[in-house]
Amino acid sequence: MQSIGYLLGALLVIAAITQLFLWLLRQWDARIPRILVANALSLFLMTVLRAIGTADGGEPNFQKAFAALVIPQIVWLVIGLFREGRAARSAADGASIWAETSSAPAAGGQQTVDPENAAQVSDPGAPYPAARVSGIERGDAAVKSNNFIARHWRGEFPLWVSYWIFGFLANVAALVFAAGVSAALSSSQGYNPINVLGTLVLVWTGICLILVWQLVGIWRSANRHVERGRWRLWAGLAKLAVILGLLQVAVEFNQTGYPQIREATRMAFLDDPDIPAYAIRIMRNGTEVEVSGGFKYGLNEDFERILKAAPQVKVVHLNSDGGRLGEAEKLYRSIKDRNLITYTAARCASACTLAFAAGRERWIHPTGRLGFHAPTFPGMKAGEARNASSTQRALMVSSGMASDFVSRALSTPNESMWFPKHEELTAARVVTGVADVYKFAASGWGTTISREQMEQRFTEVNSLFATLKSVRPADFAKIVDEMNAGYLSGESEGRLIDAARARLLPVIGSYRPLADDQTVLDQGRLMVDQYKALASIDRQLCYEYASGVGATKNYASYLPADLRKRELEINERILKTASSRSPISEKATEPYWEAVINRLAGRFGVDNLQILAEKDLSPAHRAQYCDMAIAIYEEILNLKKDGAVMMLRHNFQNLAD
Repeated sequence: MQSIGYLLGALLVIAAITQLFLWLLRQWDARIPRILVANALSLFLMTVLRAIGTADGGEPNFQKAFAALVIPQIVWLVIGLFREGRAARSAADGASIWAETSSAPAAGGQQTVDPENAAQVSDPGAPYPAARVSGIERGDAAVKSNNFIARHWRGEFPLWVSYWIFGFLANVAALVFAAGVSAALSSSQGYNPINVLGTLVLVWTGICLILVWQLVGIWRSANRHVERGRWRLWAGLAKLAVILGLLQVAVEFNQTGYPQIREATRMAFLDDPDIPAYAIRIMRNGTEVEVSGGFKYGLNEDFERILKAAPQVKVVHLNSDGGRLGEAEKLYRSIKDRNLITYTAARCASACTLAFAAGRERWIHPTGRLGFHAPTFPGMKAGEARNASSTQRALMVSSGMASDFVSRALSTPNESMWFPKHEELTAARVVTGVADVYKFAASGWGTTISREQMEQRFTEVNSLFATLKSVRPADFAKIVDEMNAGYLSGESEGRLIDAARARLLPVIGSYRPLADDQTVLDQGRLMVDQYKALASIDRQLCYEYASGVGATKNYASYLPADLRKRELEINERILKTASSRSPISEKATEPYWEAVINRLAGRFGVDNLQILAEKDLSPAHRAQYCDMAIAIYEEILNLKKDGAVMMLRHNFQNLAD
């Protein structure tokens, strides 16, 4: 389908260029050679223009351009030869009829011929003898139009009038049509690919007709200028300007018109194949909706349909790399009209950021990103790009975003992408804030994710789950099933993580005393560092984590990234190195416990050690409990390796029970 569309488009352009060369060579009586030369010149010119137009700043590939154009040029050559053959046969038939008519006697036995045209009628070399019959030429002259359009076309005006006055008027008309191109690409006119394509075709057709009228009139006026005996130099310069103007239009169409029409055709009839399909998902009992995939024609219409079916929607999740700016503007207005909240959990870039700007509140996930750059469209010039940017800029600024931020965002070249930091987004009022993982439904993983895709995501994102899958496949399957069901039902990411941790931590805990010696020691050191990190924030957190009072809380969110990374790596080692071991008895650890208790008594006092045994500890003693929990593991790690490993295994064994 795409190849057929290209062939038809190339044929149209090649036909126009070839006919132009045929017209320029019209004084050459050798018809077949004239057709061959015109087609050769057309192929040469189109090859050069295409190679330069598609070079994109690199070296022109003339061989590739020639290969792309030679077939449609040959097709048009065959059509031209066929038409010439048919015209020759028609002319021969007409000449035969004329001969029979002219030899027949008129009424009264005499043949009546206009004396003024007798020589022409009897001249066997006259190409169209019937045209010389008296009265026909006078009849043609009688119906000639005398308006300025027809007179310029025939070249009847003086050369200076045709060149300067009508040349200027034609340029003004062409600029008006060029403004129509900008209007067709403007999202304010309503984004519809069929309308865009139709407007582009009509506009470029109009431009070509105006310029052909302009250039043909100037050329014919130049010929008359010479026939009147005027200075040939001005006529030659005018014709040179016509040729240069024609080349300029051809280059302009190759660089602007053809790319625009080609892109609009793909948008209208091929479903915009370069932009991925979009998807819309309802979540949290119809209160939130996710839009993902590409912004292409039809998205806003489907979005409006979803909102009518679920009028209680309050939040729109936008997880997209963008697409058509016109569709993004329509989505912007739909979100704005309903006073919705916008949120991105993964990535909202390019045209997606315009829809994001419409939110009454605008939130971003802790790992989410917003990407900005200038808009573009094939064949779009700098001025047209600025117009598109001005519309987007006005909407973003009117939504409360800082003007200088928007200017920087939309001045980023389209070939690149600017991803500001969360601090920059907040300072420029682009986002209301960074949402915690419990605020909105989980999104950004795909709107129709299957269990298999969820499993693949788990194993790719987190190597711990890949290890769990190989060691405890049943536990891994339960976690995946619960996560998949929770995601599709609209649970928050925080709730999903808590559920996964609730499943995962007991498994890790049961394997912890069975890990190898080095992993056991590293786990002990990790716990000391975790307690200290939580204590630096709030000793209440440290107490809850160390005592197990807050077992359901996600303490990992309070820990720095390096500790979270260490915990993940150690947990993975626990699963990989765990092996069957005999339980460690209480009696075997008594000598080591005695040494540890004596050291703790020296640091905190004997009377205070009872705090460690109390289950319902008063808030006044919780800070001291945290300090003592840290001290216990420090003193255990200060023992010799065998004793430290035994004590830690025994402690992990008790925690698992």
